[in-house]
Amino acid sequence: MLSRRTVRNVALQTLLAAGALLLAILAAETVARRRYPDLRYDASRQQRPDELFMRFDARYGWSNLPDRRVRFHRVDFDTQVTINQEGFRGASVPRERTPGVSRILVLGDSYGFGHGVEDRETAASLLARDVPATEVVNLSVTGYSTDQQLLLLRDRGLAWNPDLVILFLCANDLMDNGRDVAWGLYPKPRFVLRGDSLVLEKETLSEGVPWRVALQRELRRRFVLYDVIAYRLARGRSQGEGDPPAAGGQGMLNAHEMTRRLLEEMAATCLRHNAGFLIAPVPPFPAPEVYTDLVSGGSAGLVD
Repeated sequence: MLSRRTVRNVALQTLLAAGALLLAILAAETVARRRYPDLRYDASRQQRPDELFMRFDARYGWSNLPDRRVRFHRVDFDTQVTINQEGFRGASVPRERTPGVSRILVLGDSYGFGHGVEDRETAASLLARDVPATEVVNLSVTGYSTDQQLLLLRDRGLAWNPDLVILFLCANDLMDNGRDVAWGLYPKPRFVLRGDSLVLEKETLSEGVPWRVALQRELRRRFVLYDVIAYRLARGRSQGEGDPPAAGGQGMLNAHEMTRRLLEEMAATCLRHNAGFLIAPVPPFPAPEVYTDLVSGGSAGLVD
């Protein structure tokens, strides 16, 4: 049996070790805050879409609040964001086709939405301005991955009867297509492969996320060191999964297979409705060419 003196010594050494570890973490946090000042949490200069113009959505996980006009500002931008009555950014486009006018439907995440740029500077706005006799419908929503974009195309996008569907594809979609939670804030829909079938796990989502996910989100918001480490780990996984399938492991193969199947379904859906399908890879995406042979018949394409 240990003596009281031994117990006290062990307890004291444990406390000293814990104190030293805490001081080391605090020192590392201080260094991280000085090196990455833009990551320091400040609600007044780091607004979030979910605080301004987003809401929970039982179908897609989240969606934009219709008829919103807000200033969205962070450390690197201060922009006007206008959400139309349909719940998407920019001016509304009537569903009825205008005779003699082509129509393009844009699907994407923050790149398509125009995170950090003015309403008139989004890709959809520039496309509408530069392509004569063309209406552009922008259904991009910040944070959406390929699975949500497929649902949105089926549910609402085809109602605009587009001639061409352009999809912004980003490397992070590879990871997000297999997740059922996004941002540590919203649940999200997820497809699974059952044999040769692509099956949606849940038709209706319930609001709320596991407490561990919510805790991780708050840690990333409040502690720069945690945010940097989490970001680097996620970036490492993303870069690994962004390589051609032949170069990686089983997890990467699964990520590519799921994304490929979702893209195949989108291309086939467009083909059934006599619409072209164009994939626009956006940075960072190191190997978009692995998706160039989605379907036969020339209904799908890839553009840089």
